Amino acid sequence: ARWTLNKHARRAENSPFSSGGSSLFLPDHGEAISPAFCVSTAHPTIRLFAANTADEESQLEVEILYENVDGKVKKLKVAKLRGRQDWAPTTIVPLHVNMLGAASEDGFTAVAVKFKAKDVKSKTAGWKLDDLFVDPWVSGW
Repeated sequence: ARWTLNKHARRAENSPFSSGGSSLFLPDHGEAISPAFCVSTAHPTIRLFAANTADEESQLEVEILYENVDGKVKKLKVAKLRGRQDWAPTTIVPLHVNMLGAASEDGFTAVAVKFKAKDVKSKTAGWKLDDLFVDPWVSGW
């Protein structure tokens, strides 16, 4: 499955920590939603590599999209990250909704991650994102 990007999001150079070919670039108002993936109580966090080429006050907003027990898609803001210009791992971000897996038959629940660049303050700057890991001590994609 592919990422969903708004009209502002585009490609950037790859993180030096990855073997891939490119990363995601989010200028001001840039948004990206990951493909859905399954988490459980054993998968409580995410982490990624990021570089903030924008104003140091710029933030990367992180929301978790999930289906609630009533069948409606809900969102939960879980972090507002700050970063530096050089590529670096972000802080570990808790998912919080992974506990919904405990109520399902198979122990898993599907989630997606939405990233949004905020307060970039420059037309050429933004956030570069690469290598999103689910529970970085266990597995990645």
